Amino acid sequence: MKTKILILSLISVFIFSCKSDDENAGTPEIPENQKYLNEITGQDLSIKLTYTPDKKVESVNLGGIMLYLFAYSGDQIETMQYISNDGPDLLYRFTYENNRISSFTINDYNIQMEWNQADRSYFFKNDNQDEITIILNENEDLNKVYHYVHEDDETNMISYFYEDSRKGAMTNSNHVSTYMTIASYFSINSIYAGVLSKKPVKTIAFHGLIFSFENTYDSQEFVSESIVSTGNSSGSPILYNYKQL
Repeated sequence: MKTKILILSLISVFIFSCKSDDENAGTPEIPENQKYLNEITGQDLSIKLTYTPDKKVESVNLGGIMLYLFAYSGDQIETMQYISNDGPDLLYRFTYENNRISSFTINDYNIQMEWNQADRSYFFKNDNQDEITIILNENEDLNKVYHYVHEDDETNMISYFYEDSRKGAMTNSNHVSTYMTIASYFSINSIYAGVLSKKPVKTIAFHGLIFSFENTYDSQEFVSESIVSTGNSSGSPILYNYKQL
């Protein structure tokens, strides 16, 4: 049932988004190395980012419904607060070994993570003994997410494919998609996390559905629009807005 609800949510967000005016039209071009994602918008889609003074991602706001707040120790994310209208609010605190996440706590409940360098994967079990595997590609973008549901004895998977020759929305931003996926590894948030990537996503495969992104790029090869389709259904563009930092 949860999987069916997620599928319907994905279709409504990506396929039925409508076209709005391009806010970047007529504005001066931002230097490539100072170009940071500000917002992704569509009729039912809004992803808004803010940054710290040293240009690290400070928050990701998903339509005013879910909010991720990040705090740092040096260059590493130390805590992530996940705030949802459905509650409860959760505080994640991360520890590291060799610059990889080795464990995290959720409101004082500790979970160990295993990093496998050979296949570039994180593995952990939640408090229900479900098994979660997050595989990253060479750009540290999401590659695959597996969720083995212990109670149902079934495995769900999301796969991500990218256009490696172009620039994604998070080209100059630090990675937050892995952390967002840890907080919500098999929900619509994990799809949002896939769009927040160094390289532009071109396909997301989920539970028998293929979401194809027909991307448009600006003069600097940054993704500027995406038309998302699945099967015979397609939507109008979702728009990527950047700002100078």
